[in-house]
Amino acid sequence: IELIAKLPNLYGDTAWVRADMVYQAIKICGSDKILFGTDNPINGLDTYNDDDFYNKYFTELKSKLTQSEFEQLMFTNAKKLFKIKI
Repeated sequence: IELIAKLPNLYGDTAWVRADMVYQAIKICGSDKILFGTDNPINGLDTYNDDDFYNKYFTELKSKLTQSEFEQLMFTNAKKLFKIKI
C-alpha cells in the first residue's frame, strides 16, 4: 500500500481483498489509485452465481465510500488509466 501511495505509475486492485482493506487502501493511497478487480472465474463459472457475496461486498464499500470514490473504484479509474473513451 505504501508503494502504491508513493509511486505515481503504480496502481492497486481489489482482487481477493476484503472490503475493509479496500477502504483502508483508498484512504492511504487516494481514491484515484485503486481499481476494482476480481480474478474471477477462479473456481469456474459457478463463481459468478454467488450474488450474495458481491451484494454484501458492494454494500459494505458503498457504506464507507463517497459516491465519487465508489465510481472511481468501479470504473472511472480504469477508464482514465486505459484511456477508454465512452
